[in-house]
Amino acid sequence: MANLRSAREFGVQYRVGNLYPHLPAVQQFIQSAHRLLRRQKLQFIDAACASQVAFPLIAILVEALGAPRPVAVSCPGAITRGTFPGGAGTVGRNPLTLSVHNEVDPQDPDNHFQLLQQITLGLPAGRLSLIDTHGPVMWFPRLHIPEAVKRDRDFSSPQSAHLMEDTSAIIGEVQRASWRTTLAEHWPEAIAQDLLALAESILSPEAPHWSPQSLLAQCQMWQALTKNTRLSAPKSGPAV
Repeated sequence: MANLRSAREFGVQYRVGNLYPHLPAVQQFIQSAHRLLRRQKLQFIDAACASQVAFPLIAILVEALGAPRPVAVSCPGAITRGTFPGGAGTVGRNPLTLSVHNEVDPQDPDNHFQLLQQITLGLPAGRLSLIDTHGPVMWFPRLHIPEAVKRDRDFSSPQSAHLMEDTSAIIGEVQRASWRTTLAEHWPEAIAQDLLALAESILSPEAPHWSPQSLLAQCQMWQALTKNTRLSAPKSGPAV
């Protein structure tokens, strides 16, 4: 809060750096979410993340929803125990369930990740999922079995045409890369994009509007979430 006040006092911008929204798979997820949400109403959000990257997850969610004004977020309540404790909250008016991988080695806090971020948006037609921060992005159509199929096993009726759809589909091009390539190339490129976006918002009056209120709401959710999540040491030693 003090940083935002100082930025406003001196007429400058203050942001929290976030490389993850600039990664290709996350960009694909955000763009796909925007297209779907123009056509259908969001019904629920199911997400998971490592405790170290909880704030970027919240920022990705807010950007994926494409809210034109600050999005209200509430802390997941009733945090359960275990390796992936979870709870329920809201993002805007949308129900959110969130699981957090809470194993952190205090001597090696940047390792032992079981995942970075996973997000699923539920809509009337199905689910859009970011399976992992580095992809893939997938669509799962909602199952509806027509009466003719249930009663007569008749798959030839017009009401059964949608059953020809695949049970799942990968959206966009799957980009497979080693962790070496990801850390040495993809992440630095994403950091550069984040810095360029900040520079553009300062230099260009036509740049997308940025909301300090939205940042504050995201920080408040992150603070409440991490306050209620108990960390534990990994149960096993190094993977390599």
